[in-house]
Amino acid sequence: MRNLKVLFATFFVVLSLNSYASGIDDFCVIVKEAMPLINQERARLGLKPLEFKNVVNKEEVKSSAYRFWISFYSLNYTSQGIFKSVEDKLNDERYTYAFVYYSDGAYHLCFAEDIMLADEFNRYIASWYDKIFEDLDYSDSFEAEVLRLVNIERAKRRIAPLEMEEHLHITARIKAGEMKKYNYYGHGSFPDLPDYLIKRYYFIGENIAKGQTTPAEVVKAWMNSPGHKANILNPDYAYIGIGYCKRHWVQQFAYQSFKP
Repeated sequence: MRNLKVLFATFFVVLSLNSYASGIDDFCVIVKEAMPLINQERARLGLKPLEFKNVVNKEEVKSSAYRFWISFYSLNYTSQGIFKSVEDKLNDERYTYAFVYYSDGAYHLCFAEDIMLADEFNRYIASWYDKIFEDLDYSDSFEAEVLRLVNIERAKRRIAPLEMEEHLHITARIKAGEMKKYNYYGHGSFPDLPDYLIKRYYFIGENIAKGQTTPAEVVKAWMNSPGHKANILNPDYAYIGIGYCKRHWVQQFAYQSFKP
């Protein structure tokens, strides 16, 4: 099986077909003109050039894994302006291609690795889920209560609630079960497990805890820690995955959802 990458996916706004097609086509022209400048910089850094894939198909975008994106809110950019906007973000050797899409009133230029199919991702992550959770316990009720308590804390500050996201929920459970099964505690992943599923690609922030017996206890501990509290109250986060396995607790936060 090829090395799959888990990336952030995105929501799509409802637009008329004509305005969507016209705008995205115009933006693609600008980006295509910027690609030689982008690849000249990549060459200067000793990196391989990026392929530009005019990926605007919803199914392709939602199942793609992208490591970086930048948003442009108008078409008033030149190729030089596009290049200058991304110049300091081109030094990742793992980028293999670029693509664009339109969402939430902005045109997004994304740098990514391999496109994967959603069903491949689901099969792959399910295989690890089965391995990790064999003979291990987790708790729907504890995870739901953590979410409720976290959203109470956000509501106190007039911050929008977090939504439990299916794929983040799976990766958070894998992380919690992994820590229990392999008797370790930390943000890294056990060496024989796919670290990119747990840590690097899909989500932006992670809180972990060990030893607390109730959701109230673990949320209190996180809220008493400045770094963990910052994740919980970050207004930019919209989605969360929560995992619990025998006093091992995980929260994973994201700006965007993997849902279609």
